[in-house]
Order: sequence, then structure tokens, then C-alpha cells
Amino acid sequence: MRLGGFLFSTPVLKEFPLEPPGQKRALLWVFAGAFALRLVAIPLCHGLGYTGDEREYIYLAQQVSQSGDFVDSNGERSTRSPLFPLMLSGVFAVAGEGLLLPHLLNCFFGALAVVLGYLLCLRLGGDSRTALVAALAMMLYPGLIVYSALLQTESLFILFFLAVFILSSRLLEQHSNMTSVMLGLVSGLAALTRAVFLGFLPVLLLSILWIGKKRDQRMLRPVLISLLTFCIVVLPWTIRNFLVHDTVVPISTWAGKSLLIGNNPYATGTWSVNPGFNTWLEEQMHMRGVADPSLLNEVQVSELSGTIAFNYIASHPIHALELAVKKLHMFWIYPVTHSDSYVPLQALAVSADFILLLGVALGLVAFSHERFNLILILGAILVFSLTHIVLHAEARYRLPLVPLLCIFFGIGLSSVLRKEGLAGMLSRGKAKIVFSGMVCVLMTVYGFTGWLFLTGKI
Repeated sequence: MRLGGFLFSTPVLKEFPLEPPGQKRALLWVFAGAFALRLVAIPLCHGLGYTGDEREYIYLAQQVSQSGDFVDSNGERSTRSPLFPLMLSGVFAVAGEGLLLPHLLNCFFGALAVVLGYLLCLRLGGDSRTALVAALAMMLYPGLIVYSALLQTESLFILFFLAVFILSSRLLEQHSNMTSVMLGLVSGLAALTRAVFLGFLPVLLLSILWIGKKRDQRMLRPVLISLLTFCIVVLPWTIRNFLVHDTVVPISTWAGKSLLIGNNPYATGTWSVNPGFNTWLEEQMHMRGVADPSLLNEVQVSELSGTIAFNYIASHPIHALELAVKKLHMFWIYPVTHSDSYVPLQALAVSADFILLLGVALGLVAFSHERFNLILILGAILVFSLTHIVLHAEARYRLPLVPLLCIFFGIGLSSVLRKEGLAGMLSRGKAKIVFSGMVCVLMTVYGFTGWLFLTGKI
């Protein structure tokens, strides 16, 4: 009960009247189950050691806690977003450099995100049963379990990401200065955890303005307060980067490199490139007057990489389009696991995705009348998809969107379980045509993916 008291006494959770008492009890069981599953996954995910990203974040945290210097193993100072390694360094400074406590915290973040998914579903108009189904989907989704067990940014970022949606919805109802400040604060923390949030922020704020206009609400002042707070949160790291690099780097220097990795003659669409890339890149740099690339600092490398990538896209639009389609396929269909070779785990992840997306199709049909509530979610799905088909793609990059998909899954499954059932839901207007079309697309895409796998093409 102490855990329940802690969870439900926080300001964000206190605004949700979880009645009857069984609703709160059910949510606590979901939280406990999610936390336990993520704890069990820790040794299972580390049977062969830690991932490259995990080792890098641990190294960064050790550097900060020991010397106060934020520098990775490659000597770069701003490639990684700062908040997660800084949080790790704080844990190391207080409790030593053992990894048990960081793992426990990351699993806690992952389980708490399940609770926020439940609350977001309630705020978007779902009832307690719908929200519970959505939370159970989040609790059991393989990718969310796996990446809560890894010392990477996903769990912390998803926590902030869901809080942004809850606060945005609350702002559209209350227009209070405190909510505006909280939205800016959490948005800033999300951007400092994963720089990709910077691309979503303008869409988020413009969507709030547009929804407010349609509802005859004056949202300009709350949005400006949120934007100002966001800038205040991010500014210290931007100033630090300016002092280090003598140029403006809001958060990370990674964007140009990611763009080049995803757009070149040897690109695979993901982080890896085919043999011959390094020779081609040296030739491209020499053509631009760079005799020794090792003399460039990380900002110069990022800027030059971006220039080379843009030139390649402009001169090879067909190949760039082919790569974009390939990256979209990777982003949405590939299994979200940390293993590229363990087939049973891949099969489990693909099956979970297919079931989830079927439920999402039902949820979109059932929720289509709530167009204002859809705007923020669909905007996030669009921005993240476009970002990673332009840059390079990884299946795990879609993990922040999975809780939003789980909410639609909960809405769809709950609609089917009600008295009217599937037939009643699909009898409304064009619902049957829309749902059938989405199912056909899913079957085609997954069937094509299965053929690619069986023929050894992926």
C-alpha cells in the first residue's frame, strides 16, 4: 500500500478520480506486473553482455561522475543527448557505480509509463475498462519490456512523452499558467533525453493552437508560456555546447551524421552501411577540400555529413525514395527487440505487432468521431515516421509511439467486447469499408515481409 500511496499522491495522478476503489487496485496490479516483467527481463537481455549504446551511456556517466567531463568513448562531447547519462552519473555519484540501482530505476520508469498510458486513455475519453486494456497491452508488449531492461533512453523518454500528451490535453481544458509551465518543462526534459523531440515540438504547439481555435479558445498565451519554459529548460545545455564548440548546438550534433548514414550509395536504411561507404565518404570529403577528415571536430563532421547527404538525395532522388520506403518498412514492421538473430524472439515481437495493429485498426474506426483527440496522436505518429524515413531508421525508434497505439488497441478491443460487438461497430457508415481496407493493407505488408524473410532477403 505504501507504493500505491506514493503513486497516487503525485500531482499528475491526483487529478484523476480513480473510482470505484477496484479501479485503483487494478491499476496497482498492472504497475506491479509491469515492473516484475521488466525486472525478469534484465538478466535475459544481458546473457551476452551489454549493448553498444548501453556501454556508451555507462561510459559517459562514469566520465561525468569521475571528472565532470561529458565526453564519450570517441572523444565527442555532444553526439548523445545529455539527460539519461547525466541521470546515471547522479546515481553513480550517490550510490557508487554498480548497475543494479540504474536497472531498477529504468524498470520503474517503464512500469510508471504503463500507468501514464492508462491515465492518458482516460483523458482521451476512454472508460476504465478501455484504459485497463490499453495498460495491459503496454505491460505485455515485448519491445517495451526489453527496452525497460536495457540501460538506454527509451523508458525515460516514453515517460516524458506520455506526460506531454496528458499535460497538452489538460492545457486545452484548463488554460492555467501552471499547466503551461509544466508542459514546457516536461517537453524540455523530453528533448534533452532524445533530441528527436525537437521535431515534434512545433507540431505539438501548433496543434494545440489549432484545436483551441476550433473550440473558440484563446491558446496563444498558454502556448507561448510553454515555449518559453521549454527554452529555459534547454538553454543551459545549449550554452554549454556553445562554450564547447563555439557555435550554436541546441542539443546534439548527431542529426547530420544520421542523415548521411540513411542516405548514401551504401545505405541499408538502418545504422549499418554496406562495404565501400568509408572509401566513398573520403572521396566526397576530398571533393569538398577536406584532405584529412580526422582534423574536423564533431560539429564540422555533422555539418559536412548533412551537406553530402542533401547533395546525394538531390542527385539520386529515386534511390532516396527507395531508401525512404525501406526505412518506413523497418520503422513499422521489423521486430522491436535488441536481438537481430534470435528467431523465436523476433517471431514473438512480430506477432505482438500484428495483433496490436489489428486492434489499432478497430480503435481508429471506433474513435473516428473524436477528431480533436486524434490530432495530437496522429501528429506524433506522422512526425516520428517522417523523421526516421528521412534520417536512418531503427525498429526501436517507434517505441515512443507504441503506448499511443496501445490506447487505440484498448479502444478497439473494448468496443468489440461491448454488447453491440464487432458487427454493431462496423455497421456504422463507412466503418466496414475503412476497417477492411486497413486489414487488407496489414495482411499485404506482413505477408510481403514473411516472403522476404523466408527467401532470405531480410
